[in-house]
Amino acid sequence: MDGKITNTCRPTNGINIIFTIQNNNKKMCYHTLLESKKEKLELAFKAEFYEGTQYEPKGAVNGFEHERVPIIMNDNPEQIALVRWGLIPTWATMEQAKEIQNKTLNARAETIIEKPAFRDSQSRRCLVLVDGFYEWQHQNKSKVKHLIKLKEEENFALGGIWSYWKNPLKANSYVRSFAILTVEANPMMALIHNTKKRMPLIIAKNDANEWLNPEAKDLSHLIKPFDEKLMEAKVVF
Repeated sequence: MDGKITNTCRPTNGINIIFTIQNNNKKMCYHTLLESKKEKLELAFKAEFYEGTQYEPKGAVNGFEHERVPIIMNDNPEQIALVRWGLIPTWATMEQAKEIQNKTLNARAETIIEKPAFRDSQSRRCLVLVDGFYEWQHQNKSKVKHLIKLKEEENFALGGIWSYWKNPLKANSYVRSFAILTVEANPMMALIHNTKKRMPLIIAKNDANEWLNPEAKDLSHLIKPFDEKLMEAKVVF
C-alpha cells in the first residue's frame, strides 16, 4: 500500500493506525474540509465565482446541514456557484424535497441510472471543490476519524451530479442542489472506510474539462478509484 497514513501506533495489515472511541456514526462521504479562500479556488480551478457571491470558507462542512458549497457545473464550467448539498430531484414535491435531502448527499456512480432520485441528473455533472474529506474507520465499537487529502494538491475536486428544483410555492424560485458520486474504495480507503469500502469519486485536474464537457457521452474511464499513491490520510480528533 502506497497511500500515506500518519499519526499511528498500532499495526493493521502493515499499516499503523491509532484507535480511539468516537461518538459518531458516519457511513460515507458526508463531511468535507474547505478552508481555501475565494481567490485560491479561482486560481486552482481556472474559474470565477459569480459576481456578487458572498463566500467565506467554513472549514469542516457537514452535509447533513445542507450548506451551500462551491461547485462547478457543466452548464457553465467557467463559473463557481454556491449550491446546496443534498440533491433534490426535479420531480419532488415540497414535502419530498424536505425529506429526501439526507438520503441524496451521495450517489453510487454505478447505479445512478437505476435510481429515480438521480436518473434525471446523470448528464448534469459537477466538480465539488474541497481541500479534503473525512471518513471514519470502525474497530470493534470504536470509530477513528481520518482526514484524507491529496499529497501534491492543496485543493481538489470530487465528482458529482446536480439538479434544479422549482419551488411550487414561489414563482420563478429554483433551488440547485448536488450529490457526491462514490465508487469502490482503493486499498488505502478500504482500510479506513472498512465497513462500506467506498470512497468519493475524485476527478484529477487534468480530467476536469472532460468531466464537465456537456457533449461527453462515455466517461466510464473517469469513474474509478483514485490512485492511492497520490493520497494521504491522518487521524484527527
